[in-house]
Amino acid sequence: RHLTAFWVALAVFAAGTSFGGAVIFNDTDAKPALMPFAHLMQDPAKRVAWEERAQKDRMAGKKSSFASYLISNNTKVAFLALSLGITWGAGTFCVVLFNGIYFGATLADYIQAGQSEFLTAWLLPHGSIELPAILLAAQAGFLLAGALTGIGARGRPVSFRLRLRHISKDILTLMGGVCLMLLWAGFI
Repeated sequence: RHLTAFWVALAVFAAGTSFGGAVIFNDTDAKPALMPFAHLMQDPAKRVAWEERAQKDRMAGKKSSFASYLISNNTKVAFLALSLGITWGAGTFCVVLFNGIYFGATLADYIQAGQSEFLTAWLLPHGSIELPAILLAAQAGFLLAGALTGIGARGRPVSFRLRLRHISKDILTLMGGVCLMLLWAGFI
């Protein structure tokens, strides 16, 4: 019902991904400015070599805590994307853009290091669920922004309260789906 808001979220994410990837492809020294996690600062080829040398399951005994971390981090990002819609969409825009930049920088770093296979095996299982969940949360954030600003309201102008009431069930449905998706990604 609100596909335009999803396309906006996807376009912002794609722009961020393109920017992050282009920066890293052109200047790998920019990693500290673009990479969100310390473990991404190392050379991807060295990380993959270390992962492949490990004889044991390095996540043994830590899988549930790591899954909890992923669920809580992604839930935080999703609810930020939604709640920052109250900033007339500017906050939602920033959350999606910066996550796109992080994603693009990570992709470029691993691809440039010749580690595409590892990258795919690392990101595809849970990322194929997490990224759409974040985009759906951003869609909800842009819906909230639209209700606040009146953008996208059809017909005669109505109050914010009526616009919010009109989309509230859709926002709850989207965020309920996001929660289920992120739980599933955590189990994976």
